[in-house]
Amino acid sequence: MNVDRISIANCFKSIGIFPYDTVMIHGDAGVATQLTHIDRNQRLQELISQIIDYFTPEGTIVVPTFSYSFTKNEDYDVNNSPSDIGRFSETFRKYPLVSRSNHPIFSVAGLGKNFEKFKKSRVDDCFGEGTAFDLLYKMKGKIICLGCDFEKITFIHYVEQYFGVPYRYMKNFNGFVIQNEAKIKLVTSYYVRKLDINSVSDLILLKKELINQGKLLTTNIGKFSVLATKTDDFFNYAIQLMKSNKFALIKDKI
Repeated sequence: MNVDRISIANCFKSIGIFPYDTVMIHGDAGVATQLTHIDRNQRLQELISQIIDYFTPEGTIVVPTFSYSFTKNEDYDVNNSPSDIGRFSETFRKYPLVSRSNHPIFSVAGLGKNFEKFKKSRVDDCFGEGTAFDLLYKMKGKIICLGCDFEKITFIHYVEQYFGVPYRYMKNFNGFVIQNEAKIKLVTSYYVRKLDINSVSDLILLKKELINQGKLLTTNIGKFSVLATKTDDFFNYAIQLMKSNKFALIKDKI
């Protein structure tokens, strides 16, 4: 099945995404393989181009470009450290007019009306107040899973840190952030998993609840699923589940 500009627009409209929205997109490059009428080396760029074209100047696109640099004892080069989370993310990072934030673990790239705020978001914490995830929530942003699983939504860690779950704790990481000629030493706090239980995210209960309440909209683009939800809905229902069981959103549901 070919995925053309109209089907991208219809896809987003059908899951409640408007051209003026602020969105965080978790994407799978596999979606672009369906653009069979285009040279295979240009398909992903074309998909990203169509996504960008859908949004008006009032909209904002945010894409995770996590490098995890400090967790690997590496310095973080804003312009050159590759995204560690797949081809969609890395190709978007390099796309014309896209810029990237200075976070040495959980950077985001993007463009649009509000992206400058994300670019300048807090870098000495990963998920707390003033971080990119906090901005996404306070701007009433939306989250899109374009061909990837619901479990990929990193925003869950923002909710976990806000709630204060017992299976994570603060750990500091340090290194240098490099941008052009500047090299700045930084310490950042990361709400990491405790390893004495299986604290890997398991969002099946949250996904079911959001679907049941009509708060997670789904469609398909070719053979790939596309999901979208509002950050405030995701936040509120996740908090409700954790109030019932603090371990509701991880594998080991004690």
